[in-house]
Amino acid sequence: MNFIDALSTIAEYSIGIAGFTGIVTALAKFQNANASLLSYRLSNLLTTAFVPGFSSLIALALTTTELDEVLVVRASSILLTLYMCGWSYRVIRRKQPNTNKVMTVFMWSFSIINLFAQAFNAVSVEPLTIVYLGGLIALLVQAAVVFSVVALSVLHRESFADDSQAIGDDTEAARK
Repeated sequence: MNFIDALSTIAEYSIGIAGFTGIVTALAKFQNANASLLSYRLSNLLTTAFVPGFSSLIALALTTTELDEVLVVRASSILLTLYMCGWSYRVIRRKQPNTNKVMTVFMWSFSIINLFAQAFNAVSVEPLTIVYLGGLIALLVQAAVVFSVVALSVLHRESFADDSQAIGDDTEAARK
């Protein structure tokens, strides 16, 4: 598989996750006590789903300008590094609802590894295409995991407090 095919596949998968998120959002009940947790998860899900899609589309657009693949990967890694910095700032600044600690560690560890890999790739003498594509795939894996958690919560058909017990969230409702 060449670089352009990989970028196209990532963009398609990203759009697919975002589309299914719309279906899950339509099924979600926002009237219950933990609507802020669901809203927080949906915003993270959409962000982690759209960024690989937009990043791969930007890289595809740059390849049509007949730039060298090395320059395209370097520019794309710089954009992905800036996104990861902005996302980290947003998550730290925003008061998170009580979320599953394992999920938080999973998300942060993926994000930190991805941030350093993309930053290294952006400043290295010879940026590696596999590092950039790996970062996009890591974001899609994050989106798929968050999508699974949100979909299971919504489709469980119980109150959201009961769902949080089923998936291990550390919420006040789950403690009662």
